[in-house]
Amino acid sequence: IPVDASRRNFQFSRAVVSCYSAVDRFFPTCGLFDLTEGMYRGNSEPPYEQAQTNQLDYLLDQIQCGPGRRVLDIGCGYGSLLKRIQQRGAIGVGLTISPEQMRCCRDRNLDVYLYDHRAIPGEWDRTFDGVIANGSLEHFVRPAEAMQCCANHAKGNFASLNPGLALHCQT
Repeated sequence: IPVDASRRNFQFSRAVVSCYSAVDRFFPTCGLFDLTEGMYRGNSEPPYEQAQTNQLDYLLDQIQCGPGRRVLDIGCGYGSLLKRIQQRGAIGVGLTISPEQMRCCRDRNLDVYLYDHRAIPGEWDRTFDGVIANGSLEHFVRPAEAMQCCANHAKGNFASLNPGLALHCQT
């Protein structure tokens, strides 16, 4: 990468992190720790918390998350999905670019790392049974690059549609 392009990427990354930091100072103060939209399934009666749980369960069902499975959550926010992964007996690993979100997750005993999706350690390649990017892809400058990143960290080969291998991205 040319030096000027690298510098622009760094400056852009700093601006994005700064934006998340501003949100992270506001949302927790208001008691907002779950950024999940929610699924009502055509019924507006359930409370919002139930709709959020419905969405988390839908996402985890899509990747067949269960005991012993290893799941990567790219753009994990405050860790709601990671907590649900734990409740299913699976192993969840989260990524965020927000230092505040990482601290919040770690305070809840969640395994979260402060990584841009482009900086995931190579030793993580092909180590996850499922990868979820829920509501995070639209925040990436190059969504196709992010999708390839997701594929790189899942076990097996997506082209062969190996049973048990799953990638779920939702915007």
